[in-house]
Amino acid sequence: MPSDLEGICAYAPSGNVITVIHQMRDRGLKEPVTMQLITVAGVAEGNASRTIQALRFLDLIDEEGYLTENFKALRNAPSDEYPSVLGNILKQAYSHVFMVLDPASASDEQLHNAFRYYEPRAQRQRMISLFKGLCREAQLITGSSEAPRRTRSAPASKSNTSPNNGRKPPVTERPTPQGTPDSTFVPSQSNLNTTSGISQEYTLLLNLLQQLPKDVEKHWTSAKRERWIQAVTASVDLLIEVDDEERH
Repeated sequence: MPSDLEGICAYAPSGNVITVIHQMRDRGLKEPVTMQLITVAGVAEGNASRTIQALRFLDLIDEEGYLTENFKALRNAPSDEYPSVLGNILKQAYSHVFMVLDPASASDEQLHNAFRYYEPRAQRQRMISLFKGLCREAQLITGSSEAPRRTRSAPASKSNTSPNNGRKPPVTERPTPQGTPDSTFVPSQSNLNTTSGISQEYTLLLNLLQQLPKDVEKHWTSAKRERWIQAVTASVDLLIEVDDEERH
């Protein structure tokens, strides 16, 4: 499986990946897992290659197509434990993303910034779609993360009389759509641009700084410290070109 530090990310339709997972849990899968095999399981032939890539990215199959311990853990997990097992697999595969955001509250902008690290860049929106779909399957995101569509009401005919005598009806407060970012988690983009003078491309680094320990004693585990340092290093390498010689 390519690690997230190598910058390669899967972008298959989430429904195809979940179809294969359900097939394995309900009926089992022969090994090695091939494109022909998953088309029989219900994946469209045109999406088979990307689905295989996604299964490898998630460390569910190895390079030869054989089931990994992760896939076997999903297969054997009881229904009530299945979401948490899948969630742990996602946190391993997308460790760089989980380092900078919580999918339950992340905005579209935060997601795009987190996935700027990954290649191929032309498939970024599909990467995010796969990530969100898998997070819903793991119950890390509940309900729909899409904001409700706004519909335009037809203009009232001049010949019609309004029950309010032409006055606008009182405005009722709309509930906040699910998926609105937590304002305490990361500074708003307007604040970043107007107060700190930091450009939008460095938002990812600011998100990482938000992950530093905030408790009084400022403690964390050595494993988390190492992951944070790796994420910062990868982000700097992505954003800033390094020259061997000093420019004049």
